[in-house]
Amino acid sequence: MTLAPEIALRRHIQTFLAGHTVLGAVLDRVDDPAARPSSGRQLSVSIAEARDWSGGGFTGREVQLVLSLQDDARDDEQLGEALGVIDQVLDQVPSEMPGWCIVNLQPLVRRILRGSDARWRTMGRYRIRMVAQLTS
Repeated sequence: MTLAPEIALRRHIQTFLAGHTVLGAVLDRVDDPAARPSSGRQLSVSIAEARDWSGGGFTGREVQLVLSLQDDARDDEQLGEALGVIDQVLDQVPSEMPGWCIVNLQPLVRRILRGSDARWRTMGRYRIRMVAQLTS
């Protein structure tokens, strides 16, 4: 069974982030967004929007992913630094994935706030455009 392109993309990025050593130094874990919150610094990757896309002679999918980072104890400045590390690591995500190729990854929005449960949260929203790989 073939996964929907946006689900395959989310898994591709989540797996890459979870295995990255530099990111591992600033995070406790990378989770599925449905996972229960736990203590420490955790990152989740979720799909915000997905639609067909075309431009420059290409057709494919445009997906907006949200990376949410939660933390118990650290301050907003440290979370901002962690978000910068996440951006650097996202630039290293392999563009090739089964059946698809990432052609553009662009940050759209970043926010840092403190929730009512006293946990700090950051949110980064990214637009990713991908095209189907040609099979020979």
